[in-house]
Amino acid sequence: MKRLETLHYVHLLLLAVRCSLFTVNAQSVSPLDRIVSVDVRNERVSEVLRQVSQQADFAFSYNPAVVNDTRLVTLRTGRQPVRLVLTQLFTGQAVTWKVRGNHVLLLGEGESRREPTHFFLDGYITDGQTGQKIASASIYERTSLASTVSNPYGYYRLKLARDLPTNARVEVRKRLYMGESVTISSRQSRTVDVRLRALPNSPPLTTTTVTASPPVTIATTPPDTIPRQPATPPIVAQVDTIRPNTIERSTPRPDSLASLPPNLTDSLPTPTDSASSPQRLTGWEQTRNALGQAYEVARQLIHRQNLAADTLYRPFQLSVLPYIGTNHLLSSHVINHFSINIFMGTALGVTGLELGGFINFIQADVRGGQFAGFGNFVGRHVYGFQAAGFINRAKGDVHGGQFAGFGNTSGQDFSGIQASGFFNTVNGRSTNALQVAGFSNKTHRDANRVIQLAGFSNRTRNLQYGLQVAGFVNHARTVRNALQIAPINIADSSNSVPIGLLSFVRQNGYRRFEVAANETFPVNLTFRTGVKWFYNLLTIGMNPTDAIGNRTWQAGYGVGSGVKLGRTWMITVEGSGHVVWNSPAQAIFGDGSPALMLRGTPTIEKRFGRLAVAVGPSLAFYNTQTTLNNPDNNPLANTRLRIQNPQLVSALAYSNNGWTSWLGWQAGLRWTN
Repeated sequence: MKRLETLHYVHLLLLAVRCSLFTVNAQSVSPLDRIVSVDVRNERVSEVLRQVSQQADFAFSYNPAVVNDTRLVTLRTGRQPVRLVLTQLFTGQAVTWKVRGNHVLLLGEGESRREPTHFFLDGYITDGQTGQKIASASIYERTSLASTVSNPYGYYRLKLARDLPTNARVEVRKRLYMGESVTISSRQSRTVDVRLRALPNSPPLTTTTVTASPPVTIATTPPDTIPRQPATPPIVAQVDTIRPNTIERSTPRPDSLASLPPNLTDSLPTPTDSASSPQRLTGWEQTRNALGQAYEVARQLIHRQNLAADTLYRPFQLSVLPYIGTNHLLSSHVINHFSINIFMGTALGVTGLELGGFINFIQADVRGGQFAGFGNFVGRHVYGFQAAGFINRAKGDVHGGQFAGFGNTSGQDFSGIQASGFFNTVNGRSTNALQVAGFSNKTHRDANRVIQLAGFSNRTRNLQYGLQVAGFVNHARTVRNALQIAPINIADSSNSVPIGLLSFVRQNGYRRFEVAANETFPVNLTFRTGVKWFYNLLTIGMNPTDAIGNRTWQAGYGVGSGVKLGRTWMITVEGSGHVVWNSPAQAIFGDGSPALMLRGTPTIEKRFGRLAVAVGPSLAFYNTQTTLNNPDNNPLANTRLRIQNPQLVSALAYSNNGWTSWLGWQAGLRWTN
């Protein structure tokens, strides 16, 4: 017996869980989209409402004084959404309805005495071939930019202003479908169903949708029992087929832009206007309000997919944040002539001027100017200028100017002026351009008639008819009729003369590694780099022992120039400066300082393959002014020069300024490039 009772309780528990799950699933769908079937004959309206509310699991709320629920009707429907049943039930009656949580409010004519400033267009979007309802379709009006999106059951509700121009039309777009255009023949609320034709070779609609049964038939009781109401005028909808992937480029008439768009929240499938009697928010309503922003973002993504081929034009727009402004959710599809973004905003394009307090974001082209407190971001090209407190970035070409406190970036080609506090970058070619940066300029491809000025580095692939000036390094693959000026210049090939402390030209440059001897230091290692017309040299040398057995060192830097006398002969003239010391530790930490030597050396070079022999005279100037007060610190005091009548450097005559000089020589073996 106890076992049977236990099974009975388990059965009741499972049944309760099943019912609760059914209730939760039913309430997740708007009451107007729930499916019901009605079959009554000469019944009161109140009885029909009772059957509908019982089947769809929600409650009606209305004032019997303004909604006649005693009227007798005959109504027969088969599995239709509630909103269609109500449309048939109240045909010819001035009754409207609104949703509040799990309640449907019925409003009569007496509850709306003010002349309405807006009207509504609603209906279902269906597949013209299969009859299935189409969810996530975009519906908008071009002039006011009022827009909405069809819900998962294909239903839409669009709020429109009554002062729309006479040529106003509502556009319906869905990805993979032909666009449709509905002419608004009157300014009265009405239901307009739209059928869309799928594009050729597009996949069929396979999502689960609600399909309508055969047309609803409704009959009323004889005239002596039911007062006849004036019928609403018939709906006249002219539908024009729009070819896909076409963009309308004509600017709308100015008079069509006189009125601002309505609040887009009024175009949601379930309006949230306040009712005559206050209703306490349920948990589901609070959750829905919390998800409102996420819903708006989802609608923006839907519009972006559906309206990829539609372009709208507006002479002016004002926004606070993206999609919160006069262009509403269609901002990404509007080209503005004058635009103001109080904080930040987005648009398809700009043809005049855009001002932004923080960020301006344009998805296509800018033809004019942009000012932003932080940054300007453009998805395609800029034909004008950008000015920002921090950064400017364009994914396409920039022809004009970019001015930023931190950096500028052009995704493709550039011409004009780039000026920034830190960096400028061009990912394509630069032509007729000036780049000025506090740190670096970079052009990934060719630079023709370009000047690059940077505090640290400049870089480009090929530099023609231009100039690079940097505080540290310039780099280019090829340099043609251009000039590089920096401490370090690097190029693969160059037909000009780089100016700097060190220049490296890989292909047609001048490079020599030399082991040489002269009258003062018998062992010297020297590296020369640059071009033959102007090159740099670094050298270090040693005298193993002087007259008293001390070792002497020298290190120097110089410049030179060479002239070819044929295929294997060359004459070079070099000037260099050297520091001379005995002990590095003494020179750095002791009382004495390294002495200074200047050398001028013309040489003649003869090449034998990759090897060359170079010899020539030299003129040396030596100064020990910093060490004369302590002659013991003279590094060359005991060095005997290897010249005719060898004598010690200390025995040479010095001028009053501590300088002496002598004629010497130099000979070396060089490894050439």
